[in-house]
Amino acid sequence: MKRNLVPQGRHSVLGGKAGWRTGTDRHLARQGFALYRALLRQVPHIVLPAQGTSFPGDRVNPVRHLIRKSFQRNRNEDSARLVVSSLSNGYKFLHLLNGAKTTDSPEHKTVVDLIQRNMSRRKPPTPRKEPTPQAPRKYLITRIPNPRYDPGEWALLETGRESSGETNGETKPARLASQLGGSGIRRVPYVAITAFQDPFLRMKKPQPLSLGMALKRRIEQRQARLDHRVKFKEGGKWMAALEDQWEDLIAGGGRGSGAVDDGEATYVEAIDLSIRFMDHIDEMDQLDQLHRAATLNVIEGRERALAEKEAADRALSEEGAARALTEEAAARALTAEAAARSLKRLMLERRAMLGGHGRGKMSSSKTA
Repeated sequence: MKRNLVPQGRHSVLGGKAGWRTGTDRHLARQGFALYRALLRQVPHIVLPAQGTSFPGDRVNPVRHLIRKSFQRNRNEDSARLVVSSLSNGYKFLHLLNGAKTTDSPEHKTVVDLIQRNMSRRKPPTPRKEPTPQAPRKYLITRIPNPRYDPGEWALLETGRESSGETNGETKPARLASQLGGSGIRRVPYVAITAFQDPFLRMKKPQPLSLGMALKRRIEQRQARLDHRVKFKEGGKWMAALEDQWEDLIAGGGRGSGAVDDGEATYVEAIDLSIRFMDHIDEMDQLDQLHRAATLNVIEGRERALAEKEAADRALSEEGAARALTEEAAARALTAEAAARSLKRLMLERRAMLGGHGRGKMSSSKTA
């Protein structure tokens, strides 16, 4: 049984902080503990109605609450007569709880009525306060993505994985050329190099974030190897020689005897091996740079050839469009010229008709 369920008294029913003064006190305290445990063991077997026996939010069984309150009221009793009377009432209540295990029994009805009367004197429990949501943490520096960068670049930087290109399980449809914007002219990439002679293709501005991070990692690796080589050559080799001398003194032999006893190389040999290994890595890195530069030059040449071919095609298409416009303009000019010629002929015919009619009128008037 949990300790916090046992209310502590002074002397009587459940003992007290000052201890027991006589054997009678000790006997009564033991009876009180036994009665308390027996009453609590009956609580889970009593079925109570859902309405009228507890307040909303009660976390303790009402029968258990009633037992605890009764013992707490009598914990300061010093009179043996009152203690015996309280124990007698407790055993009667134990008999009542034992009979209240059956739902249809009169003891069960008595227990329910007792709890309901006790509830009429109780105050409703204070509702538990809702936890206050924590305010969002304010950072001194906030990382805001550059809208000019590709969102996939940020996904690669944050998660280490390529962006899936899917949203809500649906693949984004390819955009039309008219929606992409731009001039439609191929931008030829060119080969550039970093401060450590690492070649790469400069494709667009701003530089892709993933390309910048990759170049930064290569520079950091090269700089770390350079720093290790300087440490080994400046102070590491001298300290390794001192360690070898100490090992030789411990072994009690000549030069290199300590390493012979251990079956391993000396510290100086280990330093030299590390330097040769880093030199080998640098040589392989230089060969890799040469092959990469040659490959990137080939890519740049192919892109340039494609750009020239597309420029020639655009020139032909523009020339064809200009020729078509010229022919259309010439056709419109011929049509306009023919229309003007027809209009002029009609005007001449009309004038001739009007002139002949006037001469006929004049001759008739002279005759008269």
